[in-house]
Amino acid sequence: MKKRLFFLSLVIALAMNAMAYQPMLVDGRVWTVVHGPGFYAKYDTVMYKVDGDTIIEAETYKICLISNEDTWAEMCYLREDTEKQQVWIRDVNSFEDKLLFDFTLNVGDTLNYRSRVCEHVTTVMDNLGRELKKFILTDQTYIEGYGYESIEPKGYDKGSTIFLCVTEGNDTLIDFQKSKENHTYKSMALEGRHWNVVTRNAMLDANKSVVYSTIVEKIEGDTIINGVKYKKLWHTTDADLTEYELIGIIREDYENQKVFAFIEGSEYLLYDFACSVGDKITTLTNLRSIEQVELTIKTIELFMDLENNIVRKFTAFVENFDKDIIFYERYGSENGWYMRQYSSIVGGGVNFMICAFDANNELLFKPVHNNELDEIENCYINETKTNVPSVESQKGDVYYNAENHTLVLDVENLMAITIYDAMGKMVVNRELTASAKAISLDLNVGIYIVNISTDKQQSIRTKIIVK
Repeated sequence: MKKRLFFLSLVIALAMNAMAYQPMLVDGRVWTVVHGPGFYAKYDTVMYKVDGDTIIEAETYKICLISNEDTWAEMCYLREDTEKQQVWIRDVNSFEDKLLFDFTLNVGDTLNYRSRVCEHVTTVMDNLGRELKKFILTDQTYIEGYGYESIEPKGYDKGSTIFLCVTEGNDTLIDFQKSKENHTYKSMALEGRHWNVVTRNAMLDANKSVVYSTIVEKIEGDTIINGVKYKKLWHTTDADLTEYELIGIIREDYENQKVFAFIEGSEYLLYDFACSVGDKITTLTNLRSIEQVELTIKTIELFMDLENNIVRKFTAFVENFDKDIIFYERYGSENGWYMRQYSSIVGGGVNFMICAFDANNELLFKPVHNNELDEIENCYINETKTNVPSVESQKGDVYYNAENHTLVLDVENLMAITIYDAMGKMVVNRELTASAKAISLDLNVGIYIVNISTDKQQSIRTKIIVK
């Protein structure tokens, strides 16, 4: 049996090696990419393009441009060795090449640029009918001729990068997002999974204080009701995670992709992950009563969590209610485990899910966008904040003068500045004097996010392009 498996593996390896290599660096080829959730806990669509040649140390490189607006800027230089089937990268101000892609890797090999181990090699078909090698590494995948399909950045940016498609002119060569639509359903009600949910309550005092308190919810243990096995859902506000209270009995129907709760002798629907756009779903709003609400599904998108799992993201609305509800396969509502946003039981607070775990492995971090939780960097917060800074931007002019390498700041009452590059890496973090009008900065070519705070508790968030 072992000999047969070895022979089969050898045949597959020989067949893959015999496939004609498809070059990656073709002039005019454009990659459309979504980064996030990273800086400000939001998503950012960026385009990369191969456009023209340049000579560096007698070697010919392709110029890689970047843009998320109408303007393109040089980002790096790329060199492809079609004989060795490798692609090398050199930053604009760098003096050495780094191996970016190696399309000859075998299982167990290491890609030195990012020290990633190749775990699996398979094939995919692009829109031109070409069979291409696909390499699955520790936390990224890439495809011969096209590059990354997905990558999980490390460090500050806790999100992921999803490469949507590659085009040449009006032709789509490969559509990574479309290829993910037939993904496998991801379970939600699993033993050991837990969620951290922040409740925000505004205090009516002279300082307009805001109180944040974290609720930790977890699934632990089984119970049998009427011959059916249910999971127990617990929660606690104890920072030491010692005193838990049972808040619900739940069951997941994996085959039909639904989650139910057992309350007052009956079973009620909590989530329907098999729904379609336009469907109306009646679901519980919490686990302490049989209060229900009817949701109408507006959109269904694909979302990548911190483990590079593709899950579905559902946006729904409730009649005569001014806010949508967003919930995820595998994780539930952005407002916590269940549909708290529409519950009259919860009280006056606003709830936000900030992270989800399996054991100690972080699966999801801060899915909520455009609220004060953007400033939270940890998965647990119990504190009172007074005079919460306004999220509205102060009017001001911020731009980069490449000739004298200065960032011009036409802003009053300056306090501090942080700058992040297009991949979410912090490149500047410094305090400022209130009267500062410019600071010396030697920035590489690319796109940057600038965040400026003032002593008037206002903030400026803007984007600059360095050419």
